[in-house]
Amino acid sequence: EKTVRLWDVATGQLIATLMGHKEAIRSVAFSPDGSILASGSYDQTVRLWDAWTGQPKTTLMGHQSPVFSVAFSPDGATLASGGSWRDGTVRLWDADTGQPKAALAGHADIVSCVAFSPDGTTLASGSWDNTVWLRDVATWKPRTILREYTDHVSSIAFNSDGRMLATGGGWPNNRVRLWDTDTGRRKAVLGGHSEGISTVAFSPDGTTLATGGHDNLSGDSGYNRIRLWDADTGQLKTTLVGHMDSILSVVFSPDGSTLASGGGWPNNNRSNRKQDAGIRLWDVTTGQLKATLTGATDSVGSVAFSPDGTKLASGSRDHKVQLWDVVTRRLTATFRGHRSRVNNIAFSPDGNTLATGHGDSQTEGAAQLWDVATREVTTTFRGDRGPVNSVAFSPDGNTLATGNGDWRTDGTVQLWEVTTGQLISTLTGHTDEVSSVAFSPDGTTLASGSEDGTVLLWNLAPPMDTAPQMSVYDVNRDGIVNLLDLATLAEMLGQKGDGLSGDINDDGVVNIFDLVAVSAHFDNAATLAAPAVRRGHRLFFLTPTDVSVTPETIQKWIAMAHTADDGSLTFRRGIVNLYTLLAMLTPAETALLPNYPNPFNPETWIPYRLAHAADVTLTIYDTKGAPVRQFGLGYQPAGYYTNRAKAAYWDGRSETGEPAASGVYFYSLSAGNYSATRKMLILK
Repeated sequence: EKTVRLWDVATGQLIATLMGHKEAIRSVAFSPDGSILASGSYDQTVRLWDAWTGQPKTTLMGHQSPVFSVAFSPDGATLASGGSWRDGTVRLWDADTGQPKAALAGHADIVSCVAFSPDGTTLASGSWDNTVWLRDVATWKPRTILREYTDHVSSIAFNSDGRMLATGGGWPNNRVRLWDTDTGRRKAVLGGHSEGISTVAFSPDGTTLATGGHDNLSGDSGYNRIRLWDADTGQLKTTLVGHMDSILSVVFSPDGSTLASGGGWPNNNRSNRKQDAGIRLWDVTTGQLKATLTGATDSVGSVAFSPDGTKLASGSRDHKVQLWDVVTRRLTATFRGHRSRVNNIAFSPDGNTLATGHGDSQTEGAAQLWDVATREVTTTFRGDRGPVNSVAFSPDGNTLATGNGDWRTDGTVQLWEVTTGQLISTLTGHTDEVSSVAFSPDGTTLASGSEDGTVLLWNLAPPMDTAPQMSVYDVNRDGIVNLLDLATLAEMLGQKGDGLSGDINDDGVVNIFDLVAVSAHFDNAATLAAPAVRRGHRLFFLTPTDVSVTPETIQKWIAMAHTADDGSLTFRRGIVNLYTLLAMLTPAETALLPNYPNPFNPETWIPYRLAHAADVTLTIYDTKGAPVRQFGLGYQPAGYYTNRAKAAYWDGRSETGEPAASGVYFYSLSAGNYSATRKMLILK
């Protein structure tokens, strides 16, 4: 209705209807003395009203997109307003005159809330970029930036000693994280990109990290930027400017002096402008462009240097792999034969073989090995889960890892024997496509990043004992003592008899004493799932995900354990491990997560997590704030609702069954006292 209504709190009677906005109203706020009412609207304006008479005082114009939030300072002299996706600024206004005082940039997405501290010294702004900025009111400069993100992982890379892992997050959070691979703890979060991160790469000496993404996805912001970071401090070293379209792949030369980058339109994104599909070579020291390699006719999704640095391979959406001479910068060979787009390429350690991964939602995925000299296919690996999105050779060149899947399937990682072409192992655990895989330098660890928002580290080291003794605590006999053994034993609780695998203490009955004993002997309390076939024990998650045992089940086990506690070390250790698992399986806070796929057509899944049981409602809105579809999801227990079996599902239709048009939509989750809103995009 585009109106603001004033109501008498005591009687509930309507006092006045304030009309003037041309679009829906997103936020309202009274001045501290109650004399002025401010309203922010989708029409990109803020209006000030006389709260006593209902008459308009002034209209504040300056935002370039809908105004999502307004707030008065405690002294009533200043009004703060937060803009949305094309703006992302906090604007400050003189509340008496309506004159602009300042425009505070920094947020990379909708500023959904602004608030002054009670003493008026600090202004807080919260954004859909998952940051909160705290600014000093005296100078309006940032005092603190609070960062966090949970979204799909688009790219991963180990540093030279394997003790640091870089992960790139996709839209809308646009962050790169650095992790300590020994502890699984986050070391740093790198901001700066305005859209999703598509590629990350460490320099050979591990001191520099290169990142690229989709900063110019809309095509109206000039150039895309590659950022080079100091890997130790997380500080930005330099910015490489030259690509017009998305930067899809970056790689350092073996000597670290040159960075190669490939780009173009991501996924199926197309525009009316001519595509910038060039490959660029950069001087890492100076940040200057050294050369542009022309000849690619479609988006270059992957680039790779040969081990000796003399060749550069590129894979593109036009189903071709091209080979370039780095010295002369000429195209020397084209590998043809792929039946779908080339998603990723990698040289073997000796440089004689090139691995390519290809496939899309319309074609069968596969990985192929090519003889670099003859340009012939020597081996084809056909996976079982959709496209092959990523390929990586082990450091000894004997194993090829492939990351598989798309939005229709749970993702897998497959390990292949290079010489025979035989499948060694299929590693399962991701709930969405695996977008990136990487071996640690010593080959004992494999990292996999997925659209489900997790990074998994897999232990590929051979067992110390070639004929290991099976542990009595390994109830399901899968080679590791973990949560699945508890789940297996729990199904046997109360059973009596001789030789039961769950009867750990051999007293003829499976009970809480046996369950606590298994918990006390976990190989790794953070290991939440079974190992893969033959090898590939999961080390730990870098982001929580779903498992089959619920927090409610573990709470029951804890209660039973406390009742039966005999004071022994086994009970103390077992109960501590149960609490550790409970903390991992119960989200620390309720959160609405990015939908996937996004952009989408015609269906998408909307994940979320609940810290507490609550009645859950999900509502889809159009850009004018009108409801398109509402889902009453009912009363749900605490937990993770992130995979396709649990996440909310929207088929892209309205309440009346009509297909929604292309464009931006918003989805809002209400769970108890929690509410949050995110945006998504339908592309047809």
